[in-house]
Amino acid sequence: MPAVLDITGERQHPDSKLIPLQRMPKKGWACLCEECGQETHPIALGRLRPVKTTGKFQVSCRRCATKRVSRDQRIDHTGETYGRQRAIKPDPKRSRHWIFYCAPDLGGCGKEKSIYGPNVWSQTLPVPTRSCGCYHREYTSSLFKEDLMGFQAEGSHLKVIAPAANRGETTCWKAQCDLFGNVIEIASVNLKGTTDTPPTYACGCRRPNQYMYLSGQIFGWLTAHVMSGRKNGDCYWDCTCKCTGKHVEVRADHLTRGAIVSCGCKPRGWDTYWGFIKDPELAEEPCSFYWVEVFGVAHNFGISNDIERRGGGDYTELFYGIWGTRAEARTLEAIMLIRSKFAEYPQLPPEDPSDWQGQTELRQPMDSDLTVAEIESVLAEIQKHGWRNTWLKHLSTD
Repeated sequence: MPAVLDITGERQHPDSKLIPLQRMPKKGWACLCEECGQETHPIALGRLRPVKTTGKFQVSCRRCATKRVSRDQRIDHTGETYGRQRAIKPDPKRSRHWIFYCAPDLGGCGKEKSIYGPNVWSQTLPVPTRSCGCYHREYTSSLFKEDLMGFQAEGSHLKVIAPAANRGETTCWKAQCDLFGNVIEIASVNLKGTTDTPPTYACGCRRPNQYMYLSGQIFGWLTAHVMSGRKNGDCYWDCTCKCTGKHVEVRADHLTRGAIVSCGCKPRGWDTYWGFIKDPELAEEPCSFYWVEVFGVAHNFGISNDIERRGGGDYTELFYGIWGTRAEARTLEAIMLIRSKFAEYPQLPPEDPSDWQGQTELRQPMDSDLTVAEIESVLAEIQKHGWRNTWLKHLSTD
C-alpha cells in the first residue's frame, strides 16, 4: 500500500493563499487561508494543485473568493462619462454593477442609478446604455406628444393649462374646466377626440345625474349651498343641517335620491309613522313610489326623491312610478310589502312593521296587471282618507 503523501505546511502553488494544516481522512486537507487567517473546511488535494489541462486551482477559501471583486470592478471607471452618465463608484451590493450619475451638464436628469457595467462600456452591444432611462422617455414622448398648451376643443369647457405625467405611453395634460374651475388630468386623445368619439367637453360636472346645480335646494333637513369638489368622479356639495347648522359634505346623488337627509342627527325610525308625526315638513316633502323591473322581471318596490335614477341602471328599468308626499309614498310602500313579500314569507316581518327600514326589496315576481291595480287601489284609499288613517288601518303602530 503506497504511503500517504504528507504536504503539511507546504504551499502547492506560489500564488495560493492556502497552507495545508492537517489531513482529514476521506475528506481532504484542512488549510489555513492567509488572506483571512481562518481555517477552511477540508479541501481535496486536486483543488489545491493546478489542473494539468486548465491550470486552475483554488486560490483561497470560499469566503474570501466571494468577497473578491470582479475583473470589471478591479478596473477603475470612476469619473468616466458614457452618454449622459458619469461613473461614481462600484455598487457594493450588486456584482459587476456601478453607480452612475445622470449628469445635467451632459443632458441628464440628475438621477443616480445602479446599472450593470458591461451594458455601459461594452463595445459589442448595438445600443449600449447611455442614460438612466430619461433619454428613452424623452425620445418616445417626442414622437407622440403634440404641444396642446392652451388648446380648447370647439364646444368644450376644458382648456389645457399645463403638461401632466404620462400614463405609460399615453400623453396626458392638465386641463381646467371653465364651469367650476376644476383641474383634471386627461389624455390627449380625449381632449381632441377621434373620428368615432367626440372630445371630452367637461370635467364631469355636466355628466347626467351629477346634479351640479343644487344651490339653495332643500333635501330633508339638509340645505345645499356650494359644490365642495369631486372625488372618484362624483360631485360633493357643502350642506347645512337644520338641527344646529352643522356643515356636512354630501355626494350629489345621495341628496337627490334621499339617501342622506341629515348630518346624522336624525334618530332611527325618522322615516316611519312616528317620524312623520314628529316632523310634518318631512311628511309633506315631495317623493315618489317606484316599482322597477330587473332583467325584465318586475322586482323591487321603493321610494325615492329621484325616480329616474332608480330605474336608470345597467340592468334595471322603471316599470311604474307615481309622485306624492313622502308620507304617502312610504305608506303605499309599506302596505304593498305586507301584501306581497311578507304575505308569502310570514316569518320576515319585524315585530313592528312600521319600522323595517331597508327591507324594501320584492324578491318574488308578481303579476304586473294585478299588482298595478292593487297599487292604484291603495293609492286611492290614501288620497281619500289620508296617509295617517290608511296607515292606522293596515299597519300596526303599537
